[in-house]
Amino acid sequence: MNIKSFVFSLFLIFWISYHCEAQTQQIKKTNDLIDVIHYSIYLDNINFSTKVLTANTEIRLTPKQNNTSSFQLDLLNFTVDSMFLNTIRIQNYLFNDSIINVNLPQALNIIDTVNLRIYYHGIPILEPYQWGGFHIDGSYAYNLGVAFEAYPHNYGKAWFPCLDNFTDRATYDYYITVLNNHKAICGGTLISVTPFNSNTKTFHWKMSNNIPTYLASVAIGSYAAILDTFNGINGRIPIVIYVRPTDSLRATNSFTNLKSILTIFEHFMGPYKWERVGYVGTTKGAMEHACNIAYPNSSISGNSSNEWLYAHELSHHWFGDLVTCATQEDMWINEGWATFCESLYREGLYGKQSYKTNMHNKMKDVLYTTNIKDGGYYALYGIPETLTYGSTVYDKGAVVVHTLRNYLGDTLFFNAVKSFLNYYAYKDVSSINMRDYFSSFTGVNLTDFFDAWVFTPGFPHFSVDSFVVTNISQPIKKVNVFVRQKHLGNNSYANSNKAELTFIGQYWEKFTDTIRFSGQTGNASFFMPFVPVAVILDLDEKIADATIDNYQTIKTTGIKTFPDTYFGFEVSHIDDSALVRVEHNIVSPDTMKTPIQGLVISKSHYWKIDGIFPAAFIGKGKFTYSQSGFDKDLILHSADSLLILYRENAKQEWQFINYTRTGNYAAGYIYTDSIRKGEYTFAIWDWNLYNAIDEVHSSKNKLLNVYPNPSNDSFTIAFSFNTKGSLRIINTSGQTIKTFEVKPEQTQLNWKPNSLKSGIYIIELLNKNNNIIERKKVIFTKTI
Repeated sequence: MNIKSFVFSLFLIFWISYHCEAQTQQIKKTNDLIDVIHYSIYLDNINFSTKVLTANTEIRLTPKQNNTSSFQLDLLNFTVDSMFLNTIRIQNYLFNDSIINVNLPQALNIIDTVNLRIYYHGIPILEPYQWGGFHIDGSYAYNLGVAFEAYPHNYGKAWFPCLDNFTDRATYDYYITVLNNHKAICGGTLISVTPFNSNTKTFHWKMSNNIPTYLASVAIGSYAAILDTFNGINGRIPIVIYVRPTDSLRATNSFTNLKSILTIFEHFMGPYKWERVGYVGTTKGAMEHACNIAYPNSSISGNSSNEWLYAHELSHHWFGDLVTCATQEDMWINEGWATFCESLYREGLYGKQSYKTNMHNKMKDVLYTTNIKDGGYYALYGIPETLTYGSTVYDKGAVVVHTLRNYLGDTLFFNAVKSFLNYYAYKDVSSINMRDYFSSFTGVNLTDFFDAWVFTPGFPHFSVDSFVVTNISQPIKKVNVFVRQKHLGNNSYANSNKAELTFIGQYWEKFTDTIRFSGQTGNASFFMPFVPVAVILDLDEKIADATIDNYQTIKTTGIKTFPDTYFGFEVSHIDDSALVRVEHNIVSPDTMKTPIQGLVISKSHYWKIDGIFPAAFIGKGKFTYSQSGFDKDLILHSADSLLILYRENAKQEWQFINYTRTGNYAAGYIYTDSIRKGEYTFAIWDWNLYNAIDEVHSSKNKLLNVYPNPSNDSFTIAFSFNTKGSLRIINTSGQTIKTFEVKPEQTQLNWKPNSLKSGIYIIELLNKNNNIIERKKVIFTKTI
């Protein structure tokens, strides 16, 4: 480390320490000094023309330490009109449009409970993204409790003064005064509707369960109510869905599976612990406000096309509302689990294959696009605040929960989920809390699992390197399996790994077992009554590692697609059923064991083809390449020479194979003449190295021409040279490979470099004085 780096590192450590301390002090100011027990929100008037809201909020609170003389509350963009502590007016407060500094007339102790009432008015604010905040839209008004582009994201403060964080939970009374032709909808239970004057009435709602401020809600407008009842584990629970009157029929049809989904979630995750199931139509959404989910009008389609969305928001009443992430860095506990539930409800409603299909699509999106959307690979915990609501949190979070489910097995996993949700009901939890509770409950130490999947960026990658069968003549065969781990988006290896191995015999026998290993490699022995022809790791995609897989049984000729793998199979002959499994591995393939100068192998992906291949199973493999996709770091120039390599297994060297190509240099397909079990990857002849070799031309008319170039067999060397000379072939190190004599009447010769390695070679035309007249570069690709 040089002195500049050393000084900079010291500065960086100081800066981080200072800001962490400053952040800690700020958290102490807002979190550690008081505990809010209850909010009573009085929304007295909304002027839909001027968009001015007039309100007051009474906050029942108690100090967390003795001799508390001041504290802070959050409120955005309002004018504070007055403030009272019990019945005493407080004059000594400061407000800067975001923080109210309350200075008490006398200090409070932990035994004290007081009521602070704040009167305020103003035009409510929306976040920069125009999503979170308080919306006044035509004759409707509503809040959305989180902001995507405001930090911190909690946005209860957009409509009432509060202690706005994920950890302070309170109960609520809402008193919302509206025009006689409007309804006010809030979380909890409707207690009463009373006339206020001749033109208005006041709705009183009570939320008896404690919630953080971002889950408090209100919606005002002309609403029709769709009523139903859910017979849950804890008894009868009212369902009320408020929508625009014109949406009533569509809402009835859209939510037709709501009670079934509630039953499914209770089956997997335990009882619905809230006093009402509620949705309310809004112009924007969706948002999981407790008992009053803001659901976009545009999603009330009249069919089941958007049921995944209302299922996602409903599932927050287990993960998100019932247990809430302790910090925004733990947001995957809210959103990753809810996204997982998008697959889980499908399993209960439509069957296990529907779960698998949806999870496969999620894994494909995560591996193919999440790093692009979020600008890199991130750990689930500690996500940057700008990505709190990004694809890593939602989508990677979901596939990691899926992986945890299969790591533990369904019985342990779902029992742990139910116990966890019951233990932490109406509390906040961290990723560490979750890890430790699941470990304690299941008896499975999940430290390594969380280290690899939650606290580390990117993904592990697991593969079968090879297997060896012994005791072949005995009834029970011994199979030694060797596995290997790579990584995508990080430089560490996961430990305490568990992966399912499926052994398949020539006659379609099948045996399944689990291999456990830590670090880069592992091996284990398995015993079975047949000789396997294939050993497949994670056949059913139970692990969200860096592969996308697909398999199918093939019985007929024709074009066979393997969705999401960038591979297709054109079967020309088959006389018995074949099983073909395609792995698209999103990690760097192995390099050449003996490097070939100028040959560059893909660093992004490779394929493994496996299964049961009958003797007369013939066809072409179709591999997709794209400069704008996985091959962007390989295909760099229009003159690049893209090709495909093959090897039977990881022990062997990569080999050139015959292929044809359609498309242009940037995108298209490579077709192999045949397809065999083994690994395939793209490679390219290095344009920079090829370009660095000078070609020599002595005249405007070229005297030397070579074709085909590149070639995987022989080269025809044509020349126009009316005198005696020679041809010399050298490698890129300058070593002479072969020399030919050229006679005056001779115009061409054939060179077949069978014994040479693949690579770049130079053909030189020399005159009788051994001066180079012309030089030409050629590429030889030796195929198997």
